[in-house]
Amino acid sequence: MDLLAMFRAVLRNRRFTIPVILLMLVGGVWVFFFSSPTYEATSGYVVFEPPVAPTASEIAQDPALAEVHADNPYARVEPSVVAGIIVKRASNPRARAALTAEGADPRYQIVSDSAYGVASPTVDITGVGSTAASAVKTADLVGDRLEKEVNDIQSAQLVDDRYRVKAVQTEAVQGAQLKESSRLRSLLGVLGAGLVLLFVAVSIGEAIRGLRKERYGDTRRSSSRTRRRVGRVATSNGRDRGGEERHAAVPERMDASS
Repeated sequence: MDLLAMFRAVLRNRRFTIPVILLMLVGGVWVFFFSSPTYEATSGYVVFEPPVAPTASEIAQDPALAEVHADNPYARVEPSVVAGIIVKRASNPRARAALTAEGADPRYQIVSDSAYGVASPTVDITGVGSTAASAVKTADLVGDRLEKEVNDIQSAQLVDDRYRVKAVQTEAVQGAQLKESSRLRSLLGVLGAGLVLLFVAVSIGEAIRGLRKERYGDTRRSSSRTRRRVGRVATSNGRDRGGEERHAAVPERMDASS
């Protein structure tokens, strides 16, 4: 079906398509003028390895170091692995619910970065909000949660604070930017849903037209057959009456001749 045929089908079934088109227009106007805008604020962190555990000579010089719990299992893996662990912990449903209760927008994003397919110890945070202030607040709260998670996994191992892996903020939240693409995606969503409804409306209209045409055709054919039967009966009756008149006229002519 080409565009002209589609346009004709829409006009032909305007009783069904006009309400759908009006609904699309109302939805588009509402999304563009009345829907809440989306702001984004970003920050970045880097996971650093901890200092090495004190050596025997250092303990000999400072016996107090012998009491320090410096055996950190997370120091034996790459910082990128630790970054992946704390990202998962800071983005799971439990953490997301806790951050939402503190006032963060649950749409925030937190990802462990990678370069050329190689895992990186950097973590990128994107705070989202309907206002610039709420987006900044979300980014700050998620950053605090990230630092808490990296400390929690090591405090569970009783690692001394001096020998823990650190998540250090390298990109502070500077402000929030309006995300126009979110509004565009909403408009495209309304347009897509409207086109689907328009197709359904045209299909329903064409189906109803087909049923009406079939029913009207059957009625017209039945009427035509009835008219033909009536015509044949009338013709037959006329022939019978004509024959009777001719038979009646023969004796009259014979009497007249005699």
